[in-house]
This record gives sequence, C-alpha cells and structure tokens, in this order.
Amino acid sequence: MVSTDSDDDNLSQPRLQLVTYFLSQFEGKWGLNRRSWGSSDDKGGSEDRTWGGGFMALPKPRTEDVLFQYHMRVFTTRSGRQRSCPGRASGNLTDPSDVRRNLDIHEIRYSVGLKTTWEFDLPVFTLITMTNAFTRLEDLGELCDRDIWRAVNMRPSIRATGVAAFAFRIRSLLPGWADQWSRLLDQIDRVLSADLATILDPASRREIMVDGSDLRLSEFYPAVLQILRIAADWIQESMDDLRWMVDDMQRLYFSPNTDGDSFATFLPSGLDVNSQDAAIAVFKQNWNSVKSHQQRLGKALLARIARTQKQVESLKDGMFNATSVNEAKKSTQLNHYIFVFTVITIIYLPLSFISTLFTLELFTWEDSRQVRSFQFATTITLVAIGTYVFSGFLVWFTQRPTALGAELRAHLEVFRRRMLGWSRRRGLGEN
Repeated sequence: MVSTDSDDDNLSQPRLQLVTYFLSQFEGKWGLNRRSWGSSDDKGGSEDRTWGGGFMALPKPRTEDVLFQYHMRVFTTRSGRQRSCPGRASGNLTDPSDVRRNLDIHEIRYSVGLKTTWEFDLPVFTLITMTNAFTRLEDLGELCDRDIWRAVNMRPSIRATGVAAFAFRIRSLLPGWADQWSRLLDQIDRVLSADLATILDPASRREIMVDGSDLRLSEFYPAVLQILRIAADWIQESMDDLRWMVDDMQRLYFSPNTDGDSFATFLPSGLDVNSQDAAIAVFKQNWNSVKSHQQRLGKALLARIARTQKQVESLKDGMFNATSVNEAKKSTQLNHYIFVFTVITIIYLPLSFISTLFTLELFTWEDSRQVRSFQFATTITLVAIGTYVFSGFLVWFTQRPTALGAELRAHLEVFRRRMLGWSRRRGLGEN
C-alpha cells in the first residue's frame, strides 16, 4: 500500500515498522511519546529515527526512499454512520434538559503518509491520505492545480516536490479538522443552553442550575469540563507534532550536507549555495503556510474552548450554590420537624414519668383516695411546670448565646458590687 515499486516487495525492518506504525496510528491505539532511538542498517552504519504520537519519519536513509507520516485525531458528533474502531474513544453525553436526547461523541483520525525519492531532480513519490471523517479527497484540492498552490502560498521544489505535496495535503485537511472540533463545541453549547432566553425563564433556569435527586447536573458539568480539557490537549498535540516534524525535517533533510553524498538530502546536488538557499526558502515557505494556518485555526479553537470552560465553571458553581441553599432549606425544615417532635415529647414526658412513678409499690398510700389524688395532681403539675420552664430556658439560652452571656456578666457584676457594698456596711457597723 505504501508503494507500487517491485523493489518494495520485501521491506526492510525499519520500513516495515513505519508501515505498521502508520496503520496502527489510524486504526489502533494512539502512538508513543515523542522520542529518538537508533538501530543499525544493512551497511553497518547507525540511523537516528524520530517518531511521536502524531508523526514519524526515518531520516537519513542511504539506499532507500524517504518516508514521512503525520496523524491528527479529533472528536466528532456526526456518528450515525461511524464505525467503532479498537483503541478509539467513544461514548455519549446525556442532555440534562432531556434524558431521551444523547450527544454521541466518537474519535476520528486523519493520517497522511509520504514515500518519496530524494536523489532525483524529478522525484517519484506516493502520497497516502486516510480519514474516516466523511471527507472526499476531491474536496481537498488537486495536487496539479497551480492556482490552488498559489492561493495557499505554496509551491513545489524540484527534489522536494513530494515533501511539498505532503505539506499541501496536510494543509488541505486542516479546515475539516477544525470544522469537526467546531461541531463538537456547537453541540456542547446546544446542550448547555445557557442563552439569555434560558436564563430569563424561571423553569429553564432551574433546569440548568438546580440539581435533582438523580444528580444529573453534578455528573454532567464535570464530564463536559473533562471533554473540553481533552479537546484542548489534542488540539495542542496536533500543533506540537507538526512543529516538531517540520523542525526535524529541516534539520535532517534541508540543512547543508557536510558528509558528501553519504546521506539523503533534498537540497540540489553540487556546491551551488544559491540553489540550496532557494530550496531551503521554498521548504520554509511551504511549511510556514501550513503551520500558520494550523496555528490560526487551533488558537481560535483553544480560545473558544477556554470560553466554554468558563461558562461551564460558572454554571457548575451556580448549581453547587443553588444545591447548597436547597439542602440548607431542607435541613432547616427537618430541624423544624425535630423541634416539634421534641416539644411534644417534653409535654408528655413529665406526665408519663409521674404516672409511672405513682404506680410503683414504693409508694404505699394509707390515706384516703382524695388525698392520694391531690398529691398526684400536685406532683405532676409541679414537675410538668418545672420541666417546661427549664426547657424554655434552654431553648432561649441556645438561641441567644451572645446576648445571654452579656446579660449574665452584667448581673454578676451588679451582684458583686452589692455584695462588696454590703460587706463594707457590715464592717462599718461592727466598728
């Protein structure tokens, strides 16, 4: 699939690894952290390779063509026909205003691979584009259309025509990449429904700011924040991978060759410094066009994600505040119930206590029934009144701790002064 040349029927181990990595990045688990490593080639030399989550390249080959690949990933909400792939994130987010309506989210990827010659002034290259984002390659622009190249400020460059086509294809994928992210943010904004009409309507306002017993808002807002965080990480990852790949390409293939013809280079052969400078300038022009376009789209997306995050944070804070007030209100109501229950208990407690006490054999009555009834009524009345007065004092004491403390201190001070004056008068009288 990478090449139609008969010489590639038996790929070398590094090339086979690149092909496997390309396919696994598109269909399997996302790749490794960016790192450099080395191995020995058939000639006994050493080759440095650079690869990352979004790109991979085998630099400085001596006998084989050059291979590059670049990958991007994005969330999409257009998942009706989306096939589930192993190693890709997918799921749904329930609309808090309508549990029957879900926001389906699936991961899609863009992969571009290049295999090109480096030793010919008229290069032979193979460009592979893989995507499952319902994008037609015809909409990405024809590689032979010079007007499109001029419109995006890009141009081919002799040996590096394949590299220029690689840059052109990546740039043509960026609008769709940004559009998929925008669709995701549009759907999140639709689910949030935090517009002016919603805020001004009491019923709609309660739906997004007051959580129910199912705690759907407590689950929804943190989930949205995590999705936005991951989206920002993936966007930044795509921009970083492109920047790293271009830096490595320039360092490895578009720098003056100090080792003669031992390694591959896309610069013109010979010692014509002006031609080499021109090739380097074209390389920078092409990739600056790609990077600036991606930076412009990516920064706009990141700014929108930041605004949405602030919106969700404010809604989450408002929801937690409203929920706290609601819980405090319920707690106050429960305290009222407890207070009523306590009052009823206090009312009947002295009566039941005295009644039980008078039924004990400890109390033997030799007097008449009238005297016994009088003693029972007197006792139960005094105990009940004492209990009620003491309970009322405790309630007043707990509700007015500060005022009570000040009053007690004032009364104690008055009592102290009176006692002091009384002791002085008593001492004078004795003298």
